Amino acid sequence: GRTGHAQSLRLLGCDVELVTRLGEDAEGDAIAAALPALGLGRTGVSRSATSPTAFHLIVLQPDGEMLVAVADMRIYDEVTPALLDGLPPAIWSADAIFADCNLPAESLAFLAGLRQAGRRLAVNGVSPAKVRRLAGLLSACDLLCVNRREAAALLAVDAEGLRPEAAVSGLQAQGVAEVAMTLGAEGACFAAGDQVVRLPAPAPAARLIDVDRKRRRSAAPPAMAADRRDRRRRCPGRRLSGGPVARPGSRSGGAARPGGGAPDGGSCGKRLAAAVAGEA
Repeated sequence: GRTGHAQSLRLLGCDVELVTRLGEDAEGDAIAAALPALGLGRTGVSRSATSPTAFHLIVLQPDGEMLVAVADMRIYDEVTPALLDGLPPAIWSADAIFADCNLPAESLAFLAGLRQAGRRLAVNGVSPAKVRRLAGLLSACDLLCVNRREAAALLAVDAEGLRPEAAVSGLQAQGVAEVAMTLGAEGACFAAGDQVVRLPAPAPAARLIDVDRKRRRSAAPPAMAADRRDRRRRCPGRRLSGGPVARPGSRSGGAARPGGGAPDGGSCGKRLAAAVAGEA
């Protein structure tokens, strides 16, 4: 599904309030209906009568990096500082805010202004073009999640040949506290304080090859259609484009339960605040 970071944080035991904007369309209805089962708060979810629910289709390269994407994210232009400021204050009394750069630059600046001692701000770069909206705000980022091209855009250098260690250190020099940089088949590079760590990519899964091309051609379309129908039934919120935002109070640990309770392993002990918008 498209709950992304918000759902992942919830599964880690954090209490998450989703702040996003949905269209008044079938996709928006499906996402809104799916949220309670995911255990995500909905106080920060609003609806638009003029823009459709965001849509994002990505084609990945074999190494996991994006090849091409088709998206309609205009609804996030409506997530303005005024809209965010009008949300219940309890949403922002959280331990952390996770935002993404689908938001307008002025909305990112509003969230940066909410950051204070004891409340962390994490931001996902989204794309080389959109990550530039963080210009002037990098010193407010406790954690920045980018890929190589997004890092290059912020550093105003060519992505080709950019050493990951140099990239994360360069972003820290611009004020970012911690950096998580994904590298596709090369793994990832992390920087925190004076430490820089490279991690390899996970081993690829075994590949299954169907040598009966005729059977594959005839069977693939209905199989794909059936798979899509099944995924719609199991995850009607697949187009969700929202980032986490925090809601006060965290649930105690325990086995996963209907309604999105925390899985075994307990609560992370954080009132994880919610960010806003697309890739989150």
